[in-house]
Amino acid sequence: MLKAIGFDLDDTLYSRKDLYRPVYHRMQASIVKLKVDFDTYYDMYETYSNEEYLKFIRQEKSKERYQYDRVIRAYQAMGVLIDESEAIIFNALRQYYEKDLALREGVEILFESLLEAGYELFVLTNGPSDIQRRKLRQLNIKQWIPENRWFISGEMATTKPDALIYQKITEGLALEPSEILYVGDNYINDVQAPKDFGWHTRYYNVHGESHRDAEEITYLTDIVSVAHALT
Repeated sequence: MLKAIGFDLDDTLYSRKDLYRPVYHRMQASIVKLKVDFDTYYDMYETYSNEEYLKFIRQEKSKERYQYDRVIRAYQAMGVLIDESEAIIFNALRQYYEKDLALREGVEILFESLLEAGYELFVLTNGPSDIQRRKLRQLNIKQWIPENRWFISGEMATTKPDALIYQKITEGLALEPSEILYVGDNYINDVQAPKDFGWHTRYYNVHGESHRDAEEITYLTDIVSVAHALT
């Protein structure tokens, strides 16, 4: 019987593109200009962001260093050399525009419906504690999910897709793996790995990357019917 439903944060509960689009345009206008459009820039940045985050998790780099290097490497890959001072400006702009973060359409109604149905909700997200908590507060997530149900890799000495993180959450919720449903946009972190651990999963395919063994949803509000079917 399903008892708890968890959600990824970045690109699931809100759109990361909506955060980085104004950063791109401000950098283009007054700091350093790329000869690529936003979508090309964003895809490249995401690639290096993921690579540098893994180095941070493996304690090969400090949080500050990985945040600088993901910007520097992305710009370099697009043919523009920048230094740390420009990466600092980029990161400052990213933090500034976090004030405009907003939940995806339908998320508030989804949370209300799931809570009324008696499900316990949680968030599981990869990233440094201060950054992820700042986003969660900006999105007012505590209105539906208490802070003791915000599971952030930077606070847990493990990260998705390591099985240990799903184990810790399962134990923290005092549930069996089969009583948990998890929703996210990353196939490996949010679908394959938690499914292998025993959780139910649904793939929120916002990137247009389908996988044969992933059960997809088109809208986050589809989770209401999924939950009922699993209960």
